[in-house]
Amino acid sequence: MGRVHAEQDRDRDPERRDLGQGEVHLGPPTAQGGTFGLFYGAPSDLEAAEEEATVYGLRSATGDSRSNLAAVHVPGRGSDPIELSVQVYSANGVPAGSPLVRTLAPGEWTQWNGILGLAGLSDGSFGYARIRRTAGVGAFTAYGVVNDARTSDGSYLPAFRPGGLAAARTVIVPVVLDVYGEAGSHYTTEVTLVNDGSVATPVDLVYRPAPGFGEIAGVPVVTVDLAARQQVTIPDILAYLRSRGMQIPEGTTAAQAGTLTATYRFLTGIDAPSTVVLARTTTPNTDAATGGAFGLFYPAVAKGGGARTSVLVPGLAQDDGVRSNLAVVNTGGGSELPITLEARLYDADTGAAAGSPLTVKIAVGDWVQWSRVHALAGAPASVKRFPAVVRRIAGDDTFLAYGVLNDAVTSDGSFQTMISSDPY
Repeated sequence: MGRVHAEQDRDRDPERRDLGQGEVHLGPPTAQGGTFGLFYGAPSDLEAAEEEATVYGLRSATGDSRSNLAAVHVPGRGSDPIELSVQVYSANGVPAGSPLVRTLAPGEWTQWNGILGLAGLSDGSFGYARIRRTAGVGAFTAYGVVNDARTSDGSYLPAFRPGGLAAARTVIVPVVLDVYGEAGSHYTTEVTLVNDGSVATPVDLVYRPAPGFGEIAGVPVVTVDLAARQQVTIPDILAYLRSRGMQIPEGTTAAQAGTLTATYRFLTGIDAPSTVVLARTTTPNTDAATGGAFGLFYPAVAKGGGARTSVLVPGLAQDDGVRSNLAVVNTGGGSELPITLEARLYDADTGAAAGSPLTVKIAVGDWVQWSRVHALAGAPASVKRFPAVVRRIAGDDTFLAYGVLNDAVTSDGSFQTMISSDPY
């Protein structure tokens, strides 16, 4: 797993270079220097889709963003080609255009550039794409990339199979932000809510400020009504919650960071619908002449669906070009009491412990981040690349851990997911 920087023409679309862990989007330096990109994971044939997968959160607006859709025939289950059929839907769940069909050999990758336009959706549209295997035997994976129209920065959209996380009816977005940070950054969070089923439902949203980020007043819950098959994107979730009666301070007066819990009220106990929540945190490009933004997508996690014992967060780095943060969330699922977590860094070259362990006690729904974790842990300056191991040392609830690598100049972030050691 790694994060690579390279130059390419600003108007080229991102290309998937291989099936390993790495960076999908390789961006050129900005006028002030720096680079931008994103991490992605490589599914095995056991983790890949067998018959159907859906990518949500696609959009296309001239001057703002464009979306591509990619698919790979994952080797390991079947040696013959498979046929994939892609049906695009508008944000209201209406099929758009005819299915797009391609045949892939094992290991072959393909991409549909400007997928919403290919399906005939108008400029400014949002939508999603369902990918089905219509011939052959074998596993596949798919993903979307949302590219900023001005910076070409890419955000990775994962595919969701039926069931699993898409069957969770209460989910936690790890963090939503209204924060002014380093290098002139201002982080805000967009949220996409999806009800991909035949039953309309209210979605109840609860914001919980992180420890040290103050308290909120006003209405405790804001409800969004979703029709069947509908996808709704809220550009700035904290601004939206403020407009609906939550008394959340503005980021200009006090930094705001915390978790967002979403509950699909009418769908508890119904297995068939897919319910998904995606977050996209961005910061404006400090190169005002170019404009645009840098950011990254990350999915919500099921309440009670985190790790129980320990996890590895790989790929962290700290040098003149990049800084790393490490964050944890108590995702509940046990006694609903606080848990204590310990994080320890290791030298990626030698495997030796780097610095001292960091510990934190957090209640259910709490988010805590160690910004510039390398310095907080007291790791030696000679250690430039380091994984983190996070383990639960007290309590019985589940937890999420992840890393964020921020470019020192652009503040573009890459989201680094955890690898759990829990037995399955």
